[in-house]
Amino acid sequence: MRAASRCPVCQARFRGSRQCSRCGADLEPLMRLAVRAWRLREEARSALARGDLAEARRLAEAAQALHGTPRGASLWLLATWLATPHALRHPPTDGHPARPRPSLHDQGKDVPSLPS
Repeated sequence: MRAASRCPVCQARFRGSRQCSRCGADLEPLMRLAVRAWRLREEARSALARGDLAEARRLAEAAQALHGTPRGASLWLLATWLATPHALRHPPTDGHPARPRPSLHDQGKDVPSLPS
């Protein structure tokens, strides 16, 4: 997922220079992809902030396609979850976004009645 963190030719760690320190390969195209992905993620965060959930999801997905990162995956997952209609109707109650917590009655437990 972190393709731009290593040289595609010799797999040496990326050190922030335009040329691989081990084999001399030109890394500028990879640097440009990583920067473009970062910009798309920034745009996705802005879209989330203004409530444009579908656009946030689209931008986060495009960023991951260019240069996937763990934090980018988290951003995409958040945007996807928020853009899904069930997320707005049923907020998570037990840690699972699509399943509300069952009531005591649903669990077959006796529910005491309130005194009149």
